[in-house]
Amino acid sequence: MGMQDKIVKQMVFPGRLAKLIEGKAKRFGVSFAEYLRHLAIKDIETDEYEILDEETEKEVGKALEDYRKGNYITLKTKKDIDDFYLNLADSVKKDE
Repeated sequence: MGMQDKIVKQMVFPGRLAKLIEGKAKRFGVSFAEYLRHLAIKDIETDEYEILDEETEKEVGKALEDYRKGNYITLKTKKDIDDFYLNLADSVKKDE
């Protein structure tokens, strides 16, 4: 799956709901976003089409493994986020 296949969504949660989700995700040893992706996939699984192909399933598994091993970065400030996306855009341009 290439970078062009990924979409970033921004969501707003009431504080109490966000804390409950964070707690549940932490108990499962995954990130907030990964927990929400899991919920969405579980919800859609009952549909008549297959949501994830084999390659994507492998990538999700690797991502979970990386997360559990601490192989991730934390973006805490707007500058961190801006720098991350600038570097990401540069790396995509290099791959083209």
